[in-house]
Amino acid sequence: MEAKAKVKDIAISRDRVTLRDVLQEGTFGRIFHGVLLDEKDPAKEKQVFVKTVKDHASEVQVTMMLTESCKLRGLHHRNLLPICHVCTEEGEKPMVLLPFMAWGNLKLFLRQCKLAEANNPQ
Repeated sequence: MEAKAKVKDIAISRDRVTLRDVLQEGTFGRIFHGVLLDEKDPAKEKQVFVKTVKDHASEVQVTMMLTESCKLRGLHHRNLLPICHVCTEEGEKPMVLLPFMAWGNLKLFLRQCKLAEANNPQ
């Protein structure tokens, strides 16, 4: 409840979020490519990353994700994506929305660079 209270001012209705493809999957979480509808003009869409937990995630894991989001919120660094919004509606899995980056996950990007290095060093 404390974590939810800390992100209340950036909370939005999950009706504004459409989940697309799963981009990455971990032990208890997933990151989706999603679409966020503009609050004032539903015809306008914004591409986002949506971080959430899997169906079998425990309350502790849900709290960890929200606590991490609270800690990252407000940090400004060129290598960190800022948290845009959260969805924390009762009875639903929480979702954390981040700006969409075409290159995706830094770890995967670096792996791709390493693999391409053999063919085309850069």
